[in-house]
Amino acid sequence: KFCSFGGAATREATRKLGDIPDVHDSRVRAIVLMAPNAAPFTDGVLARVTVPVRVYGAEHDDLTLVRYHAERLAKALPPQTEYVLVPRAGHFSFVARYPRILALLAGDAAQDPPGLDRDAMHEVVNSEIIGFFDRKLPPGPTR
Repeated sequence: KFCSFGGAATREATRKLGDIPDVHDSRVRAIVLMAPNAAPFTDGVLARVTVPVRVYGAEHDDLTLVRYHAERLAKALPPQTEYVLVPRAGHFSFVARYPRILALLAGDAAQDPPGLDRDAMHEVVNSEIIGFFDRKLPPGPTR
């Protein structure tokens, strides 16, 4: 399987477009990434991220291979970055379970590696994400 925004395609797009501009937005105060694509970002750019980040990799991700994407992000981002490798998960396991009729149309996105209970995984991951935001985002007025 191949993600059309994989390494070669990303390098070519970056060559044509140049560096990604600084898009800092003060409204973004913490980030959670799931099965991320790291290809567009240099380690130098990632090291300048100033908000808390939690990265989830999927053990059986065959679209954005963990060692080149989730693990690379976790290593290149500042040291306080949290990294979780989800056992038995695939690339699309982070997406909510599809209704039965849509699962037929979704194909691979609706399938999980053997031994993964997507709904149970979501309960755990959702709880972890809430905990991450509770720890990293100070209480205060909302906009």
